[in-house]
Amino acid sequence: MSPAARSMVAGIVLLAVALNLRPALSSLAVLLAPVQQAFGLSGASIGVLTMMPSLCFGLAGGAGLAMARRVGLEKGLAVSLVIITAGLLLRIEPLVQALFAGTVLVGVGIGIAGVLVPAIIKRDYAGRLGLATGLYTMTMCGGGALGAAFTLPLAHALGTGWNATIGLWAVPAGLAMLAWLPFAAGTGATAKAGTDGATVNLWRDGIAWGVTGFMTLQAALAFIVLGWLPAILQSGGLDPLGSGYVTSASVFSQTLTALVVPIFAARLRSQKLLVVAALGFSAIGFAGLTMGWLPGSLFWAVVLGLGQGANFGLALVFIGLRSANANIAARLSSMSQSVGYTLAAGGPLLAGLVRQWSSAAEGQVVLFSAIAFLALLCGLVAGAQRTIGQTRL
Repeated sequence: MSPAARSMVAGIVLLAVALNLRPALSSLAVLLAPVQQAFGLSGASIGVLTMMPSLCFGLAGGAGLAMARRVGLEKGLAVSLVIITAGLLLRIEPLVQALFAGTVLVGVGIGIAGVLVPAIIKRDYAGRLGLATGLYTMTMCGGGALGAAFTLPLAHALGTGWNATIGLWAVPAGLAMLAWLPFAAGTGATAKAGTDGATVNLWRDGIAWGVTGFMTLQAALAFIVLGWLPAILQSGGLDPLGSGYVTSASVFSQTLTALVVPIFAARLRSQKLLVVAALGFSAIGFAGLTMGWLPGSLFWAVVLGLGQGANFGLALVFIGLRSANANIAARLSSMSQSVGYTLAAGGPLLAGLVRQWSSAAEGQVVLFSAIAFLALLCGLVAGAQRTIGQTRL
């Protein structure tokens, strides 16, 4: 196979991988009520369950960087897909221990993959960074929408319990793993992230902290929506199936801006205006959805989704735009996602505490808006036209 053909096929398989990095989360979100009822879990326990994936994303970030250095990007990604598939299969077992353990495995696998894929994109598709990142984020968002939209209908159609329905998502994850194995097996030392820029101290770099802060706060917003939006909508009067469809509409609408925004971002000298617009859409959409504003939940779900898709696309394209090479990209990806997702894990927990303290929608809106404002401050730093190493704290 020629290098060009191999690059194209690898890109297609990477999109199949991306498609499987969110259904494990969104499928569980729409089934929180039956899960809570089946095991008699408290609100705090459900909060911990929704927090665990993002916490594992963060803790796995260092492991992703270690794999990139030790065995290479491709082999590390293959390992992450094995872990994701194993976690999904484990959750089929109708035991609370299996549910939590499987969720940990899924979170670790997704966290490792999330660090490695941006480095692969920077290394292999640097000339088309915006398009490659956009396709990656769009496909990942689309996978989340599929999980939210089809999990409950599949359960009703097949007459299976919640655990078996979640386990069905192991099938596409396993197929993506098998499709990626030839690329993992056929790579050697050249597949590693390299050593260029190894002396740059990211922990003392203001740009790196801007990227990390933006990643952290946009992820907190995303996990609040992913973990709690169906429950919030059900409290507002929607039935479980309807809340799943509205959540799916929000997640699916992310695919448009997740594709388009990174492409535009890569062509602009500064991405500050994109940051302002993305966070503005997110905050207004969430407020309209939770407060029940006219013209209705579906409209505000789409507005929210457009904003969050743009947030996610910017967070990932910042890694490539602010990095001089694949090694710095791998390190910045690890730093931003390990710190980011670890701290973002508190988002769903905070939302659960606010919900327990007050069932009024205003509390959720205040929390969401405060996080969005902090994300704006970090995004203005990350969106400036500079590269790692030019500015120090």
